[in-house]
Amino acid sequence: GIRDVLGSRGLGDVYKRQELLLSMFVLFSLTLYVYAKIWTNTDQLGQASPQDPPIVTLTLILFFIASACRALLSWRTLKPLVQTYNFYLFLLLALFAVLFYRVTGISTFILGAIAGFALQNEKPHTVILGGGLIALFFYTIHIIGYSCGLINDQLNVNWTRQSSNGETISRLALGFCYPTRAFAFLLPACFAVYYLNKSLLKKALMTLCACYALVVFIFTNTKTSLIILIALLFGPLIEKALQKKRFLSYLAIASYPILYLISLILTLTAGSNWNGIINRLLSWRPGFWLKYINGGINFIGMSDSNRQLQKLSNPLDNYFLSPLISGGVAISIFLIIWNVIFMYLAYKNRNFKLIVIVLIFELYGMSESQIQPIIMVFLPLLFSFVLSKTALDDNDFFRYELQTEDTFNGESSK
Repeated sequence: GIRDVLGSRGLGDVYKRQELLLSMFVLFSLTLYVYAKIWTNTDQLGQASPQDPPIVTLTLILFFIASACRALLSWRTLKPLVQTYNFYLFLLLALFAVLFYRVTGISTFILGAIAGFALQNEKPHTVILGGGLIALFFYTIHIIGYSCGLINDQLNVNWTRQSSNGETISRLALGFCYPTRAFAFLLPACFAVYYLNKSLLKKALMTLCACYALVVFIFTNTKTSLIILIALLFGPLIEKALQKKRFLSYLAIASYPILYLISLILTLTAGSNWNGIINRLLSWRPGFWLKYINGGINFIGMSDSNRQLQKLSNPLDNYFLSPLISGGVAISIFLIIWNVIFMYLAYKNRNFKLIVIVLIFELYGMSESQIQPIIMVFLPLLFSFVLSKTALDDNDFFRYELQTEDTFNGESSK
């Protein structure tokens, strides 16, 4: 684990410590960039613009420098890496990131690819733990700043929600530009705590995250936060079920296209009945999804009708339909394939804890599209997962040597 590496001795271990510290600095600088965008109210994460204050540009440059230094530190592994199928798969994903930027104007995936390449030698649990704890550090600073009046919500913006009985409920954004982001930015920290072994530190951080989630629920009226926390409590049971039942593991591998299909079915059925029970239970989300579907789907890019809907602030709170609407059919299909491969590799390496985290994240995405926090942990993990811990001498894409959950817990799986 992280503590083992930092506590080891010897020249080789000093080299490992340098790699680890630089990896953490990559994640730190990336998270700093994300929060700089929030603190300066340039809320379109991943979209660089001339209006970005100098501080935002400086944090982005800092991230580039940190990533370059970390990649150079791993130069010994670059030559054998180029001789593997994994490297070419990574290039394919990087080309997708560029295509996504060209179509949507969002560079989030490009930043994820840069971070993932820099973190190619890091195990998944290092990225999740390090990135999640760094995210928790910044989240705490943000909440303190908001409580002291140093960080404010956008002026002249009143967030409200209409309950099923017609009552209008006021909502705060807690300085995150949108109410739903307040919990979305807490997700990486919650997943990091879930990944920790049982310890006093885990209990303390779990209590802190639970308190934050309660505050978010009270002030933002984001019901999804409670659902996700309850799902995390059942995480260990889900892990055991996946280990015992291969059929459930296969369903987990196909979870992205399954939930994608469910989203479409809900859109075409519940969305067409605006005052229906399901549409009201889901806060009228399917009805808004249907508006975008009716607005037309392009093969690549967003239709003009949907651009107008977006300008009118019609919410598109769905992680699966959002790429289809904004990026088109090609982008959406690529994401489906990518997520299935990722889950398959996690299953092949018996990393059930990682599978549970992704499943819960996808559950969150059924009702939210505020997924900007994925840039802090998930995108670097998705890209680095392709490159890291490969049997480089085998030149075989489907043979990995990732650290298994038993190894992470201190026991060899072999």
